Amino acid sequence: MKVNTSSNTTVQKGTLGKTNCCVCGKEVGLMGRYQMADFNEICKACAKQASGFFIPAEATLEMYKGDQAQMADSQKLYEAYFAKGGKHVKKFGLWYSSEKILIDEEHGLICVTKKKNGKRTYLVYRLADLEKYSEFKKKIKGADGKEATNTYCYLQFHRAIGVSEVYISIAGKYKKLQKYLKKSMGMSGIKGMKNAIAKAKEDIASAKAVASATKTAFANAEDEAAAKAAAEKVMIEADKAFYNGREALVEKADAAIAAVIKNV
Repeated sequence: MKVNTSSNTTVQKGTLGKTNCCVCGKEVGLMGRYQMADFNEICKACAKQASGFFIPAEATLEMYKGDQAQMADSQKLYEAYFAKGGKHVKKFGLWYSSEKILIDEEHGLICVTKKKNGKRTYLVYRLADLEKYSEFKKKIKGADGKEATNTYCYLQFHRAIGVSEVYISIAGKYKKLQKYLKKSMGMSGIKGMKNAIAKAKEDIASAKAVASATKTAFANAEDEAAAKAAAEKVMIEADKAFYNGREALVEKADAAIAAVIKNV
């Protein structure tokens, strides 16, 4: 989907009247749009074109663009590695639910999917980019007025171009998912202990590199170019530290993605 970049679609922040959608440029009234986290206004029609995990109030225009790009690539990756199923694809979720987590350990990929506004969308990430995962419970009131508890799995991904935080309703399947993730990411058993020791050593080296780069950045604070270069090095070293121990997963996923997305 083409995102409008024309200068005549500038948003009038905080207006209660009509304004222009930051995506398509269409003029919309108060009831026909959502305000985004960066104060841009997006019309409901464009918001429906986003993935089922995209929340306008928590997103920016750049995140919307990233979500559109990720959806297009994810559809191709889903069809290539997940659609046909097989032993290499593990599914987590309730059989009657539209929300699922799919993991392809063979190719180092994880897919989240749900149906929203009559449209099913898929978002595929590298398994190595999984930064956090936890169980999340939320109390709600049903149509009968009785209180009930919904259980979700919260996933956060590092360096995502679009949606980086995902909530999936998988009820009592979280423990099974947690156990599988620990195993597939080398965090359980004797292998997990060896990986933890190796990662600790790598983390110490990364911490020293980050500290050195940070010190250089402060020392060159008056030299803008040197300070910028040092700051970029801090980011590179910090990013490298995140992937310590995940190199094999990164390699598998990158190879799988490159085989499908030719411009990566």
